[in-house]
Amino acid sequence: MEFAFNISVNRSTGKSPFAIVYSKVPNHILDLVVLPKPPKSNAKVDQLVDKASQLHQEVKTKMEDSNAKYKKVVDQHRWIKKFKKGEPVMIHLRKEHFPVGTYNKTKMKKYFKILKKISDNVYVVDLPSSWNISNKFNVQEVFTFNGENDLH
Repeated sequence: MEFAFNISVNRSTGKSPFAIVYSKVPNHILDLVVLPKPPKSNAKVDQLVDKASQLHQEVKTKMEDSNAKYKKVVDQHRWIKKFKKGEPVMIHLRKEHFPVGTYNKTKMKKYFKILKKISDNVYVVDLPSSWNISNKFNVQEVFTFNGENDLH
């Protein structure tokens, strides 16, 4: 099993693990360690070092290209939400935010204003101080509010 895995070509790198770790498949001693050039070297050693360096650069380039492709596909489905200070928003209030027995989803107001932006993922919202919960929310729990009634 291990031998079969080590000689199979990986779609990200375009090479087998043996070909990446060793210069040839499967019985070569050269590892992925950067090989320094000795002061007195011969042509074969220089050629081997150059070949290994070229292979490492090729694998690095393939990995960067593969990661860029994966990122492009993932980013197609990403929805970026940005809010401004003072903008009215709706908050998804979950039961876990509140002390036991104090949460009532039908009676609680869920429309507030943004106080400040901490990062693209975290916003501070103007909540009633009587709730005794954190006023920092992840962007996944914050939604645009277009109505005007019931605003805090």
